[in-house]
Amino acid sequence: MSLADQPVVLARPDRPELLAVRLRFAEMRVRVAFLCPAAADGLLPALAHALDAPPGPHDATITVRRRIDNVAALHWWERATPLRLPLTHVLGGDERRVVHASVVGDERGGLALVGPPNSGKTTTAMAAVHGGLGFVADDYVLLRAGAPFEAISLYSTACVRSGSDGGTKQVVDVGSLRADALRRRLPLRGVAIARMSGCESRWRRVAAAVALRAWAPTTALLMAGEHGAALPLLAAVVQSVPCYSLAVGDDPSELAAAVNEMLDQCASRS
Repeated sequence: MSLADQPVVLARPDRPELLAVRLRFAEMRVRVAFLCPAAADGLLPALAHALDAPPGPHDATITVRRRIDNVAALHWWERATPLRLPLTHVLGGDERRVVHASVVGDERGGLALVGPPNSGKTTTAMAAVHGGLGFVADDYVLLRAGAPFEAISLYSTACVRSGSDGGTKQVVDVGSLRADALRRRLPLRGVAIARMSGCESRWRRVAAAVALRAWAPTTALLMAGEHGAALPLLAAVVQSVPCYSLAVGDDPSELAAAVNEMLDQCASRS
């Protein structure tokens, strides 16, 4: 996707070479200024759903000073989760934190898929999307306190394993899989601990403490600069919604059905 494909016009308010856009995540507006058009071309597609037009008042500014010759110079994780560290910093607060989870759902609400890397969160999220559910996040999501808690989309991308190279992933634009799949935000109705099983997909209820032990360490590790600031929010979430353990099987349709069953149970309790 090039700048010409973006639904907003890049402003040049300060000097000729500065390109600026405004992103909106719930009530927060963040101005992002690029010194390099190629960097903007590579980083903006995953954030296109959050572009807010026209440019105007904002709560924080991020200036991207990196200069590249072309988009190919960016690593896959930079294109998948652009500006993750500065966004984590400017969006964080007592009532909001960027946390480690995938989130899918629909009008019933969202289900947070948690657990360490390679536990099956993305596999489950993609099965759910192909099965007709909406997509909020893969790996990183903005969580906001409230009644109910709310999951807010940061990126429109998912990262799936590519071939035999375990260190490289393919960046998938979820909107290209289903035009109606993306959800900007969903009320959070449940938490499921994903675990690859290699057999049939099945789920069961677990205690809040079990869910917190699965969710907190990966969030603390991947958000190391936050010094565990998200942990009180995670603890409050698991105390307020049903928590499950999900054995992630090999059959995508069976896996999507398991997610639907958990969402049905969550909806019956809300």
